[in-house]
Amino acid sequence: MSTAIIGHIFQVVQDAQGTLSIDSRPDHGLMIDDQGTITSVMPKKDCGHADRIVDYGDRLILPGFIDTHVHFPQTDMIGVYSGELLEWLDEHTFPHETALIQDPEQAKDSAKAFANELFRHGTCTAVAFACSKKSATQILFEEFDRNGARLVSGKISMNRFAPEGMLDQIDDDLQAQSQLIQDWNGKDERLFYALSPRFAPSCSADLLQGISDLLVKNPKLYVQTHFAENLDEVAWVKDLFPKSTDYLGVYEDYGLINERCILAHGIYASASERERLKRSRTMVSHCPTSNLFLGSGLLPYRSFREQGIVLGLGTDVGAGTSFSLWQTMAEAVKVSKLRREQVLPEDLFFAATLGAAQGLQLSDRIGSLEAGKQADFQVIDPSRRELLKRRLPYCHDHRQFLSALIFHCDDRNLESLWVKGRKIFENNTSA
Repeated sequence: MSTAIIGHIFQVVQDAQGTLSIDSRPDHGLMIDDQGTITSVMPKKDCGHADRIVDYGDRLILPGFIDTHVHFPQTDMIGVYSGELLEWLDEHTFPHETALIQDPEQAKDSAKAFANELFRHGTCTAVAFACSKKSATQILFEEFDRNGARLVSGKISMNRFAPEGMLDQIDDDLQAQSQLIQDWNGKDERLFYALSPRFAPSCSADLLQGISDLLVKNPKLYVQTHFAENLDEVAWVKDLFPKSTDYLGVYEDYGLINERCILAHGIYASASERERLKRSRTMVSHCPTSNLFLGSGLLPYRSFREQGIVLGLGTDVGAGTSFSLWQTMAEAVKVSKLRREQVLPEDLFFAATLGAAQGLQLSDRIGSLEAGKQADFQVIDPSRRELLKRRLPYCHDHRQFLSALIFHCDDRNLESLWVKGRKIFENNTSA
């Protein structure tokens, strides 16, 4: 059975030369087959042959967002008062995560709330740190298996510098991961496993080697970790791994850096590290709300982009202050201005959609609304926010229109969220 989803299609696309442009097509429809694949995009007047028609009128149909860095167990930690990164981890994050992994009912409740908040903010795909224990990680995968969204996640690997309740012996960690990989990686082409060393200080050399061995056995796995977020962290890594060239070199020494690796932050990457990131096609997830909240620093986003480094955006909840990638884009604009750099609205929207899909090697199936891709999209109703409704008539080009969305859209504007042509969330909240 074919379905036509009709509305105002709005997205950022990229041509063969890498140039970005804003694609705005009012009164158009997505033709979707019974497998959830877009078969064509056509004017509304040509959609009458569909078996089912869902007409959203003048509401916006946008690609679903891809959050490239977020923490499931920190859902209830947003806004906790603290100092910088290492203090925040020791005094607040580690105790909170320890309590969660010891209480399966709390983990189930948190997983549902985590997914619900992602959906309310237009996110179809999350690259998420799970927990440091198999049981809570299993709960997260089960929730996304049930709700129909996309997830890249994995058990956090850590065997030092944290409360005993968070740590695993190396053999136990690797055995648990092997079972999770078997159970979840590639399921329904929506759920994927990511090897997830928390960050270099959390892992001994032997644990990093064990993770490396898992990657050799399963080369299509993702890898996610943290990198060069905080100056004290960078200095600590240097002390812990004196034989490595630099922070990135720690991960390189164990074969973890490749085109399926996502590194959160990268604020203090050196010139050499930036060049190696570019060559390896590793994606850096920019997390501006987190970086500002913890006082970590200001990522040189435009410089990274001009250098050819693959970039995504991450909400980084719970140091990040919102599940909204709209707010994440807005804060990225401010960060760039503080650095006296200019970043265009379409650059940031691209990073939250097609650019992130490219970084995940999934751009053949998600990230934009075009024939041959799966129908992951969000429906936005600008009229649900009075200030946005008032602003849009003054936007006389697509860039100003997109900028208005970035600075005004929130979860009230989202009407529904679809993955693979199936509605997985409907929001009845209005302004």
